[in-house]
Amino acid sequence: MSTTTITISQGEDLAKDLSSQDRALIADARRKWDSDATLRAEFCDNLEAYLAYERARASGKIRVLGEKQ
Repeated sequence: MSTTTITISQGEDLAKDLSSQDRALIADARRKWDSDATLRAEFCDNLEAYLAYERARASGKIRVLGEKQ
């Protein structure tokens, strides 16, 4: 399994080799992150951990109880 490390700065620098689906996931996650202090607290202000969680959820590797599929 290969992994891609993404560093998100204020300017949201993204690696060029990301798929458009991954870019969309990151953009959506970033909007949620920026607008939700509770979410940031849940992930201890660790955006990279939140992005990893969102990628795993989107790929079906994890499920959230009560979430409709």
